Amino acid sequence: MYELPERSLVRITAYNILGEVIKILDNGEQPEGTYKITFDADALPSGVYIITMEAGNYRHSIKYLLLSPL
Repeated sequence: MYELPERSLVRITAYNILGEVIKILDNGEQPEGTYKITFDADALPSGVYIITMEAGNYRHSIKYLLLSPL
């Protein structure tokens, strides 16, 4: 979930640990407001992924640990 204080061009991208783009979760201009995205990782193997959000001058990254069932 994220909130935009003003209209912004938003890009949310998932990368694997090697820096390769796995999935673009959101890409486009959005008006101010609160948004929720879903990362469907069913087809991905266990591992560490990096989720990066860029909106205007704002950029934030988080580590995402995915554990697949045995």
